[in-house]
Amino acid sequence: MILAGWIGLSVAVLAVDGNERLYVNDKKAPENLKDLQKIQQELQAALPMVRKATVGIDLGGGAGSGVVVSKDGLVLTAAHVSGGVDKEMTVIFEDGKRVKARSLGLVASTDCAMMQISEEGEYPFVDLDQSDLSRLGDWVFSLGHSGGFDEERGVVVRLGRLVQVKDSTIQSDCNLIGGDSGGPLFDLQGRLIGIHSRVGASKEQNMHVPVREFLRHWDGMKGGEFIGEGPFAQKPVPGTGYLGAIVEDGEEGGAKVRRVRKETPADEAGLKEGDVITKIDGVDLEGKDALISYLQEKGAGERVELTILRDGEEQTMEVELGERPPQVPGFLGIRVGEREEGGVVIERVGEDTPAAESGLKTGDIIIKVDEEEIEDKASFSANLGARFGGDFIEVTILRDGKEQTLEIELGAK
Repeated sequence: MILAGWIGLSVAVLAVDGNERLYVNDKKAPENLKDLQKIQQELQAALPMVRKATVGIDLGGGAGSGVVVSKDGLVLTAAHVSGGVDKEMTVIFEDGKRVKARSLGLVASTDCAMMQISEEGEYPFVDLDQSDLSRLGDWVFSLGHSGGFDEERGVVVRLGRLVQVKDSTIQSDCNLIGGDSGGPLFDLQGRLIGIHSRVGASKEQNMHVPVREFLRHWDGMKGGEFIGEGPFAQKPVPGTGYLGAIVEDGEEGGAKVRRVRKETPADEAGLKEGDVITKIDGVDLEGKDALISYLQEKGAGERVELTILRDGEEQTMEVELGERPPQVPGFLGIRVGEREEGGVVIERVGEDTPAAESGLKTGDIIIKVDEEEIEDKASFSANLGARFGGDFIEVTILRDGKEQTLEIELGAK
């Protein structure tokens, strides 16, 4: 009687915890209609909530999937989907609702990543398989926004089994395609057991990151850490970050924006000519050199906060740095000759060149480039030889005995 009572209590506890093992998982294949109906019954019971929590991720040029695991909007996805730490993206729910999110940390070696929805609210979420109950051969189902979000179609559901289980990866025979990456893999009771990682060329060769790998690095990822090195994400490389603004020393400190290049991070963030950048990430700037020095330590994809003065009012803006363009020799498009009195005289202006577009003419005398005196052809060539395509230079000329200064953007050879 004692033994019978203990067995009954154990069964009851398992039922309360929801950890009881489905008998169909222990069969090589369904043997009858009852087995098939059991699989269908469990799948249909789990689907309503897990579909609501499965999201599309708009990367602004790519698409992936993810799943919400807390009511305040914590999202699990793949590292190769998030692409890095502290990046902005858009999360799309099955009903079409779009909310802003920001990537937290990731594990580069195993393809784990976290994101946090930025907008406050309560969101549908799923439970994690924290007890690590899944075994080889178990029935599972995958969800994802295959090929990208499609509100009319909704989330795509695939049923399959676990065909390989390793420490940091699991494999199923659920058919996945592009856009499913980062989406969830569930057991039949709707517990999250993995996140889609590598989508194979053969649709039966798809790998998932098990939830246990997320749990191992949970605090680090939630804290925004870039963990490990591996094929799924690359750390920003210092020196590759690009803002896209030409600056000079401000009259009272800071870096004054002389020009904002089109279609650059500075342009997209709303930086304008005349703005004075006084701080970057809270660090006071004494002048343009301090800004340039700080940016040289940043990599493409990193975010910086700029504090600016515009029309006497202080504002802040966040900028995601772009990839620094390759440096190629600068090109002006003129032929010059020597001049006894100093400087150089323009003998020819090429058509459709930066010189022609700026208004330089044959006979103009160049006496300075960026306030540096031009003595002869050699000093002029040396000055331009240190410039790159896309650089802006100030050329001071004499025309009809009057001094003028032109600002010219150099082309690329």
